[in-house]
Amino acid sequence: MAGDEFVPKLTATLTLEPVSHTGTRGAPIESHVSRKVDALAYLRDVTRAMNQLDTQQRELLWYRYCDTQAMTDIQIYMGITLCSERQYYRLLERALLAFAESYQHGRLIAE
Repeated sequence: MAGDEFVPKLTATLTLEPVSHTGTRGAPIESHVSRKVDALAYLRDVTRAMNQLDTQQRELLWYRYCDTQAMTDIQIYMGITLCSERQYYRLLERALLAFAESYQHGRLIAE
């Protein structure tokens, strides 16, 4: 979504795609800008929530969900947390709950 590159069309194309109910086609530049703004807002909210966590929780969630080098759970709990597998999953559960509570003031918590 945020990493998609937008390249505007420079030539006219003939398509068989239906137009909207108003008789117009969607504006590709406007939709790209809208998607980019939404992605930046989402990234800002995730960053705020991550910054409210303690260091161990932030580290667990980062390596589990955000790091580009896909690490297995075993690599995370053996290399980073230095704890047992059972304790790792308990810490991960607490970190996920803390993130859910801090993301947009608890919007992810089901009532």
